[in-house]
Amino acid sequence: MQSITQRREAESSNYDLLLATTKELVSAQWMLATGRTLYEDHKKTFKFYEWSETYVRATSGAGSAEIQRIQADSKFFRSFVLVLIVGLYYVGFRSVDGLVIDRDRQLEAVMMGALLLLALWRFFKLRWTATRYAYEYYIQLRAEPPDDTVDRAQKAG
Repeated sequence: MQSITQRREAESSNYDLLLATTKELVSAQWMLATGRTLYEDHKKTFKFYEWSETYVRATSGAGSAEIQRIQADSKFFRSFVLVLIVGLYYVGFRSVDGLVIDRDRQLEAVMMGALLLLALWRFFKLRWTATRYAYEYYIQLRAEPPDDTVDRAQKAG
């Protein structure tokens, strides 16, 4: 028979083991939940376009400059679209009769509407071009080894 002291020590060690296991389990569950949360947040915010653009910026100065130039042009046309929308509102809705455009302003409204459509088309085209160039540069930079790798291979061979 076990003495009372031995039983208490055995229960105490079992309790300590159970407590340590529970703490580890809770810690593991918390880490898993935190990891899932971070992964879900990362999945929501991570865009392959941004990643490929960052890679191109880090590895190719010429590619980065070209993509930035196209993005700057697209931002100009985006702002131009907003200016034309405000101008079209001013020409169309600020007339005497409300929604009816005065005969004097009809030509202005038609011209602004045409400019708005052209600027919007140019903005979308430039955005698409910037995205396409970022992907193309990324693929090209990943497919071709950097120049220093080629030089090391030639020296070794």
